Amino acid sequence: MKITKELLEELYISQELSVRECAKKLGLPSHGAISWGLKKFGIKARPARFQKGNTFNKIKKGKESPFYKGGKIEKKCKECGKSFKIFPSQKSAFTRCDECKKKRFDLTGKKFDLLEVIKQHSYAKGGHIIWLCKCECGNTKTIRSADLKSGRTKSCGCEQGQKGEKNINWLGGGFCGYDTYADRLSFAEEIRKSPNDEKVLQVKCAYCGRWLSPSVSQVSQRIRVLFGQKGHVGECRFYCSDNCKKACPVYRKILWPEGYKPATSREVQPELRQMRLALDNYECQRCGISIEQAELHCHHYTGTVQNPIESADLDNTVTVCKNCHKWVHTQEGCKYFQMRCDKKKGNITKQSLED
Repeated sequence: MKITKELLEELYISQELSVRECAKKLGLPSHGAISWGLKKFGIKARPARFQKGNTFNKIKKGKESPFYKGGKIEKKCKECGKSFKIFPSQKSAFTRCDECKKKRFDLTGKKFDLLEVIKQHSYAKGGHIIWLCKCECGNTKTIRSADLKSGRTKSCGCEQGQKGEKNINWLGGGFCGYDTYADRLSFAEEIRKSPNDEKVLQVKCAYCGRWLSPSVSQVSQRIRVLFGQKGHVGECRFYCSDNCKKACPVYRKILWPEGYKPATSREVQPELRQMRLALDNYECQRCGISIEQAELHCHHYTGTVQNPIESADLDNTVTVCKNCHKWVHTQEGCKYFQMRCDKKKGNITKQSLED
C-alpha cells in the first residue's frame, strides 16, 4: 500500500492515532514506514506523552503518596534535651540536634602540637571541615579536622621546611642525633653524648682518637658499610680532619700494598698512636705545629724491627709532623737504608731530636 501525505494527515492528525496504531490500521508489519513518511512529508511528530491513549502516573507527594508514613516525628536531643524533627527512618542514626552537632565538632581555640585553631574556614569534598590554624612560628594554614585529630599535620611546615636555627630540631650545624644513631653504631664504634649538647652524637677519630661530631652523610655511609649494603667500598671510618685521613695507614691502603710492611713503615698500634698524640697535646714536639695544620705521626726512637720489645712503650715514641718525620729519617743512624739492615741498630735519641 502506498503511503501518501493525505493518508498520514487523516490518520495521524485528524484521528490522533499513534504511529503504531497507524501502522496496524494500514496492515504494515512495523511502524518504521510511518515514521519515515512523517519525516518525508514534513509532518511534525507529537511527543509520546501527548499521544492518545498514553497515561502517566504523576508522582504524588505527602499524604497522597502510597508510601506516606506519617511524615517527620519529634525526638529529644541526647545532650541538650531539646526536641527536633526527623524522619522515622533516621530515628536510630540522629541522636543530637544541629546545634549540638556543631558544638561537638567545633575545634575553635583547641591546640594540636604546634597549631592552634582560630576559626572554621570552609568545607572540603566529602563534607570535611577545614579550619584556619596558627602555628607557633607565626604562620597560618588551613587544615582538615581529620588531619588535626589524627596527628598527621603537626605544624605549618616550618618543622620540615625551615633550615638552621629556625628549625626546632636543629642540632647545631646539621650534626647527628644521639638517640637516632646510637643503637646502630655502638657495636662497632665508641660513642658518647656531646658535652655541649646531649642530643648530639660524638665518635672517636680512627687515627688520632679525638672526639668529633660527624655529619649525617658520614654516619649514614658508615652504617651502610657496617650492615653490608651494596654500593659502598671500604670502611668509611670517621676522621676529625683531612690530615688525619691522609696520615691514617689503613685509609684506602695508599701508603703500602697489602701484606707489605717494611721496617720503616710508620704504621703503629692505633691505641699507642692515639695515646701518644693525646700526651703530646696533638702537637709536633719539634716545630710545635698542631694536628689541624699538618699530619702528625707517631715516631719510635728505636725501630720496631730493631727493638720489638719496646715497640709498644710510650717512652719510646714521640709525636712529630710529616715534615719533621722526614727530617728525622735523614739523620745519621736513622736513615731508611740503615734501618732496613737488621745488623745496624741505628736510632735517633731524644736529645738529638730536641737539638
